[in-house]
Amino acid sequence: MAPVARFRNVVLDCPDPRALARFYAEIVGGTPDDTRKDFRVFADPAGHPFCLCRIEHD
Repeated sequence: MAPVARFRNVVLDCPDPRALARFYAEIVGGTPDDTRKDFRVFADPAGHPFCLCRIEHD
């Protein structure tokens, strides 16, 4: 039987996406994508993506 849904990635709201991406890279390896200012994509060595973003809250 085929799965109904598949977990694709994790998105975390954080105050400093660049710092959090570097933190995860130091712990599990991988390389953060630093091409955007308020949004980072980090993939661990197995290729699992983590999306880190900064959302302005009221």
